[in-house]
This record gives sequence, structure tokens and C-alpha cells, in this order.
Amino acid sequence: MRQSASFTTSHALFRSKSRLLSSSSSVDDLIKQRRQLVLTELEQLTLTSPELLEERDPRPAHEAFGKSAVRTYNTFIIKGGNESSNFETLAAAKRTALQIDFLAKRHVAAISSTLRNTDTFLSSSSSSSSSSAFTSASPIPVTLVLDNLRSASNVGALLRSSDACGIQSVIPIGITPSPTSIGREAVLKASLGAEEFVDTSKRFDRLEDAAKSLKADNFKVYALETHESAKSIYDADHNFDDKTAIIVGNEVTGISEKFLNDKSLCDGVIEVPMFGLKNSLNVAVAGSIVMSEVSSKMRKLRGGCAHNNNNNDKNDWHDYRIDGQKDWVSAAFDSDPMLQALPEFNPHNARSKPKVLLLYGSLRETSYSKFLIFECARLLERMGCEIRVFNPVGLPVRQSPLHDEHSKVIEIRELSNWSDGQVWCSPELHGCVTGAFKNQIDWLPLNSGSVRPTQGRSLAVLQVNGGSQSFNVVNELRRLGRWMRMNCSCNQSSVPMAWKEFDEEGRMKESSYRHRVVDVMEEFYKFTRVNLEYSEMYTERYSERKEKSENEGILKTQAEKEAEKDQLKKNE
Repeated sequence: MRQSASFTTSHALFRSKSRLLSSSSSVDDLIKQRRQLVLTELEQLTLTSPELLEERDPRPAHEAFGKSAVRTYNTFIIKGGNESSNFETLAAAKRTALQIDFLAKRHVAAISSTLRNTDTFLSSSSSSSSSSAFTSASPIPVTLVLDNLRSASNVGALLRSSDACGIQSVIPIGITPSPTSIGREAVLKASLGAEEFVDTSKRFDRLEDAAKSLKADNFKVYALETHESAKSIYDADHNFDDKTAIIVGNEVTGISEKFLNDKSLCDGVIEVPMFGLKNSLNVAVAGSIVMSEVSSKMRKLRGGCAHNNNNNDKNDWHDYRIDGQKDWVSAAFDSDPMLQALPEFNPHNARSKPKVLLLYGSLRETSYSKFLIFECARLLERMGCEIRVFNPVGLPVRQSPLHDEHSKVIEIRELSNWSDGQVWCSPELHGCVTGAFKNQIDWLPLNSGSVRPTQGRSLAVLQVNGGSQSFNVVNELRRLGRWMRMNCSCNQSSVPMAWKEFDEEGRMKESSYRHRVVDVMEEFYKFTRVNLEYSEMYTERYSERKEKSENEGILKTQAEKEAEKDQLKKNE
């Protein structure tokens, strides 16, 4: 039978090493031969080792490999072992090389200022002197509830994961070990100091009491359990946009069926989907996965890294601002008297600035529709408008009424009501607007009671293209605007091969396309100013006035009208 090439090579190497050991009997020769064997094995591990050959000065070896690795090397080549055959000596050389390789990597990791794959016991004093590059974000309003866990190691691991995910607090229940209870040594060993950065001050004897306390503090309470009613943690229904508590149960008995079915205490059951033959994960592993997903979703909904724990923080509305910097927008205004005069253009002596909402159609970090909207926002703000740019990240896919109370849905509807005019920009995808943009429009109802979120407002439309110039998107946006009963300005902008038109900082380069964007915004501003005084007159209709007079000033939705018709039929 033919042997494989790798086996033949390995066998030949073994025979050559065996001959090397058999050819000498003196102690010095054996030391040299053992050194050569281990160096050969190190080379097989791609570990260069010239420092180990320097016998007179051990410092280079200590710096390169660490003292432990050098000690292991010297022990093998000088003291040797109790090997009774060449085969055992070769195996010992291989084991020694693997140990040296590990010890050298540990040494490099310990002295590195950039690697973060190691952790140590932390204290408040040491954390204050940590590198500013590794500072943590503010905790998010998430509480982990440990329902009668028996393993101190699991508790310690969950505390460490809680700190890593920026979780606010952990609540032990019943027999669960804690950093201050009996058996805390095992908890502290596994948590590696994380207990100092996660609040564990609260404790309850019963899970029901903890849930009642959390509900009283406006928390939504979810149980992590493999149960017939459980939904995947990755389900789009779980947005985790407000105070959230996650319960993990005992390693054997889990969370009681009675609690899972009590809707007054448990808002839902979640699970980590399993794709293998096993039905569950270790509680520390499952809990860590869930905390990571909850943290990720909540931080995205709050505009990124959540350095500010204020849920009402709307700084992402103004991410386009570049305070104190001179840019092309400033240069354009400085060189053009008409642009300079625009803030004073107020034909009806309106008391307030035009309020403009800007929407873009991509969730990507490098989004050219967002970059273009940011340029429009800078221009309009310089012209004298009050600006809000809506960030679509975290907005759920349209599924009313399931998500009607979602914070992002409420936000975009309130912004539309607030606005006097809107600017829309979408990439072209398959000859049409993107789903990310259309989803924002889908959440804006034609009317909500007597309020129409878009009717009578001015509108400007733009698009960006990955390839050649087209006008499919701006045409579609005009059609959408007409459907939403908005007044669309005449000019528009379509930017072809957008990736060529923006620099690395997301700023638009000098070109005729940039000039066109200025034209569009200038016309939109004038159009909005002129029409602002008459916007309410545009939206006055006989049919709606008649309906309001018959329904105490309220415009009913189509669904409400259909429900009334159905009720009349039943009464007949």
C-alpha cells in the first residue's frame, strides 16, 4: 500500500532524528543533540529561536520568550528526562516545543499594549488608570436575574459577561451565590473583578417578588427558557428599546411553568435557537449570548455606543454638524450674496424658522444617501432652517398595530408632525427606492385622527446611484410625495457613481452634481418659505370639513369607517 507524502516525510524525519541520537554517547553531544531536536520542533511551529542559542547572556531570550519558556527549554536540554528510547526522547522534544510556544505567546500577550485577549483582577483604583482607548460606555437599563443558580462558576461568568455587555445590574434569587455570600471565592475567581462594575446590591428570596419589583419600576421582564411559547432572541419583535430584565433559571430545573404562564409578571419567553441535537446550552453561555444581543439591539436603537444613558437624547438628529470647521458650504455662502441673503428671506414675516425633516434610505455605516442628506442639512441650516435628520437604524419593519408604540415609530411620526417640509433621498436598488426608505414612509399614516402627518408640507427629492445616472428613484419619490399629499418642488438631484463623488470623510467633492444639490436646496428653501403661510389653506377640503362637523372635529381612519359600516350591517 502506498503511504501518503506527509506520512513518508514525517517517518523520514523521525529516522534522521533517531540516527542523530544513536550516533553519540557523550553528555555534551547529547545536550547538543537534544537542543537541535527541540529547535527543529520549534521551527516546525514557525517559532524563530536565535536568542535561545545565546548561553552567555540570557536576557535576550528572556525578553523574546519570557523566563518560563527559557526555563522549560534549559530543563529539557540539560537535565533531560527518563526517556528509555529514542522515540520517547523525540516525543519529549515535541512536547517541550509546544510548551515553549505556549509560554512565549503568553509572555507576548502579557507585555503587549494593544492585545486585549487577556484579563486580570480589577479594582477601582486600577480601572481609573486604564488606557483611555479602552474606556467603557455607560451601562444600559438591563437587569439580569439569576433564579436559584447553583454553580458559583456560572454566576461569576455571567457577572463578567454582564460587565462586558454594559449591563446595569444583576439580581441573585434564592440559593444563587453572589460576590458577598458564602462560597463567594469561586464567584470572584470566575468574575475576575467584574463584580465591582455591576450592581449586585439587590437580592430576593423569591423570583415572583423580584419580578413585581421590576414591573413596578417599568421593566419588561423576559424569561430565558426552552419552552413551547418561546421566541428566538433574534426575532424582530424583540426590540429591547426600554428597561429590560432577563431571567435565567436553575441549571437543572430551569424557570417554573407557573411563572412562565403568569402574564402579569412575565412579558415573554425567549430562547437561543438550537441547530444541533442538543436541546440546551450551559446557563452562562446562553445568558451571555442573550445579553450580547440585547445590548447590541438597545445600543443601536439609542444611536450607537450609548455613551449617554439619557433615553431622550436626540443628538443623532444633528450628526451632520462639524462645529468650528470651514468647509465648502461656508465657502459657497461666503462667495455668493444671494445665498447670504437667504436667512433674511421671509415674505410673510413668519415668527419661526422653517422646520425641515430629512430622511435617507440606507442602514449602512458608509451610506451615500446619508452623506448626501448630511450635505443638504448643512446647506439648509446655513439658510436658516431648523433641522432634524432621522436615523432609520432600529425602526422595525412595518407591522401595525404590533409596533405602533415602538420608540422609533413614535419618533418618526412626531418628527413628521413637527416638520414644515421634508427632504427625501434614497439609493436606487433594482430600479426603485430601497426597502429601508420605503419602510419609513410606510410608518407615516395619511391621517391619525384629525392630524395628517405629511399633508401640505413641501418636499424635495434626491437620489444616489451606484452606476450611471438615472431618475427612477426621484420619479418614484415624487409619486410617493403626491400620494402623501405633499407639495414637491420642481428641481431634483440624481448623483451617478456616488462612490466617486464623496471623499473619505463623507463630504461631496467639487463638481456640477454638488452645484445641483445647492440649487435644489435653495429652491426648496424658497418654496417652503413662500408656501408656509398658506400650507393650512392648501389642506382645507369641503369633504373633510363636513366630516369634522359630523364627528365632533375628528377625521376617522378608513379602518374606523369600515368598522362602523360592519356594525351598521349587524344592527340591521
